[in-house]
Amino acid sequence: MTRAKPLPLEQRRRALIEATIPLLLEHGADVSTRQIAEAAGVAEGTIFRAFGSKDDLLHAAVTDALTHDGLGEALAALPADADLATTVTAIAAALTERVTRMRTLVGLFHSRDWHAPHHTEASDPTKDSHGQARPDLTDALAAAHSEHGADHTEADTIVAPHHDPDVSGPMRCPRPDPRLIHERISNQVAQALAPHTAQLRATPQEAASVVIALTFGAQHPIAGHPSFSSPEALADLALHGLLKEA
Repeated sequence: MTRAKPLPLEQRRRALIEATIPLLLEHGADVSTRQIAEAAGVAEGTIFRAFGSKDDLLHAAVTDALTHDGLGEALAALPADADLATTVTAIAAALTERVTRMRTLVGLFHSRDWHAPHHTEASDPTKDSHGQARPDLTDALAAAHSEHGADHTEADTIVAPHHDPDVSGPMRCPRPDPRLIHERISNQVAQALAPHTAQLRATPQEAASVVIALTFGAQHPIAGHPSFSSPEALADLALHGLLKEA
């Protein structure tokens, strides 16, 4: 039987990240490498071929989810003839979904030691925190080695991505900058509101700030109020304020 050609490393990482994000949202950092491997349809050891450790994969997945949340695509899919109320309701719905998602993912940053200085010693995924061998992952790595062909040595099987093989230490993606994330979200919402500029009392960018502030505030676990938990209620508040109609 002819061996299937393995995916290029970057495509393999992308597939693992995409498989990991839903599991992170469901299980948090307790998701296992076995669950990730099953979701991605690969051998467990493939994770350690593509990423230096489970922690490196989780970090990459959280970073990717925070910086590529699909908000722009969701807003771009709005019908061209949607009226202002429909547009603001759709924006509020998309933002509400992403607030919940981002809260979970940002919590992972705080719960993991990703802000700490990087260790200088290389991480061996076949050993536990006490340095004892883990036969299950030793076998899994061997399976991944077999899956991708004999031209890969064990050393390059466990090396962390984005590193020179001679440089030790875990892979870490840059921590997302919350200011840049907010700027991106604000610009995407403003772009969705731009076709309705003639109906707005403020510029699209200013209107975007109002809708974002209302939506994020409504989802706050302490300050939020259930009366404004739905996208429709948020859109009505953004468009008509608190003043009763005469």
